[in-house]
Amino acid sequence: MKKIIIILFLFISTANAYSQFTYGPRFGFGATTIENVNAGFGFHAGVFINAEIFDRFGVQPEIIYNFQTGSDEEDAAGTTIDIDYKHQTIDVPILVFFPLSDHLRVLVGPMLSTISSATREVDGEEDDTYNPEANAGFAVGIETDTFSRLRFGARYRKAGTSSIEVTASYTLDW
Repeated sequence: MKKIIIILFLFISTANAYSQFTYGPRFGFGATTIENVNAGFGFHAGVFINAEIFDRFGVQPEIIYNFQTGSDEEDAAGTTIDIDYKHQTIDVPILVFFPLSDHLRVLVGPMLSTISSATREVDGEEDDTYNPEANAGFAVGIETDTFSRLRFGARYRKAGTSSIEVTASYTLDW
């Protein structure tokens, strides 16, 4: 994690002469899938730095906190077992963006997802053996900025868990 932050810092500091920077908060909600079970609810909040390198092409690293849920039912020996999942993750996507039109752009790139907290309850009792690991994955999405500094978008991300998200962000000038 330290290496990623150092690399981002070096990239941003050296690209400063060639780039236009914006930054701001990002938040949203969506449907999540944990351990290939039924979709649950999730929300996220974080910050982004947007480095436009060449004519609306650029890089957008982010640090995002995610809260995700999921539930499942298993039939074991004629008995139904309820399983509930809750994950709290810190995601670090490094997205490349490029325009589709004046106010619409695509974002795509790799991401690292680290688990800050994860629980699995089986019939209301916490499963102490549940210990998911950090995962590498990807994110892809589309975003519009037709409302001046306010942006809205949709994303699919996959890194251990997967989610389809509706996002909003507010840009500030560097």
